Amino acid sequence: MRNESLVTNHASRIIQVVESGLQPAGIEPLVTRSWHRCLREYGIEPSAPRQISVLNPQSVKQLQESLGQLLPVARAEMESLYEQIAGSGFAVILADTQGAVLSTITDPALQREFRHAGLSLGALWDERHEGTNGIGTCLAETGPVTVHREEHFRGYNLTLSCSAAPILDPHGGILAVLARCRHPVTIVTKSALILRDLDLLTDLARDRLVSVMLSITSLCDDIKRTLEPRTASPLARLRVIRELAQAGVPAGVLVAPVIPAITDHEMEAILERACEAGASSAGYVLLRLPHELKTLFREWLNDHYPDRAAHVMSLINQARGGKDYDSQFGVRMKGTGAYAELLRARFELAKRRLGLECADARYELDTSKFRPPSADSPQLSLGL
Repeated sequence: MRNESLVTNHASRIIQVVESGLQPAGIEPLVTRSWHRCLREYGIEPSAPRQISVLNPQSVKQLQESLGQLLPVARAEMESLYEQIAGSGFAVILADTQGAVLSTITDPALQREFRHAGLSLGALWDERHEGTNGIGTCLAETGPVTVHREEHFRGYNLTLSCSAAPILDPHGGILAVLARCRHPVTIVTKSALILRDLDLLTDLARDRLVSVMLSITSLCDDIKRTLEPRTASPLARLRVIRELAQAGVPAGVLVAPVIPAITDHEMEAILERACEAGASSAGYVLLRLPHELKTLFREWLNDHYPDRAAHVMSLINQARGGKDYDSQFGVRMKGTGAYAELLRARFELAKRRLGLECADARYELDTSKFRPPSADSPQLSLGL
């Protein structure tokens, strides 16, 4: 009875939000957009009983074969990702552009539960079938999403929490569209692969249409290996800043995340090295621990820094109003209290000494050159 009441209340809430057109506090706009699609466009009933749509084995095999080399490459990355979350109750799933599950890695002890939830080969998780969810909403919004328990559309998915991100083609598809339409863009990355698009970035930079921020957590390779495995090394990120700056692309550094008692002592050194490489602006972000991240971070602390884990969490709590995280807009990036003020003062002093601009002010981009993409048409443009 309790579960039925929970589902009924959840369905009533979704209907109320969609009909009122209001944006409820604590719910991302992309979630409410998805609720609206599910209710208005797809005609899905949020309280309907579970009815998972699953492709037959032959269809699954054909879809897997159509992915070509992407599937084994993606599988290797899935295995690497699963090593980081093993034992946390999560699964790693690959779906195609229609939301069909084509590969999964799950905790052996939880395989039965995941199958019961419909997270198995061939299951269709696009929004038309399963409503708001990580896979389907990622496809509908064409971008990374996180859908928490109560944000799912269907009542029987309230026990799930899902994060999903699209796999882009190797030719920088999204960036190429932005360049073609002269759309201004600011990029924040920790990857050296951004240099593959240096020609596009240089072209955008000529018209003041792009700026890039490289996030650097630590200059220590050992910390990078345990905290950010399989990402670019600190030296590689500094090289990216140097090459971008030499090509005329405005580049800056984001000291992030700043981890109390582990990486906070490196703030000045990171800013200095980035400035030497050609960074023109800088910012920093205090470690943020929303949702499941706080559990994962505590586990990481206990594994790698058991001698100071309690001290690290004490400093985080001091900067977050006595909690692991404060999501309040305006304070979530920098924190509050004595420790947060000390970080702020150190950053401002180093920034002024090095002559760096503040990243919060943003590099001023030109919005006047934007050209909306035109629909395909046999009619030639008059060039007016």
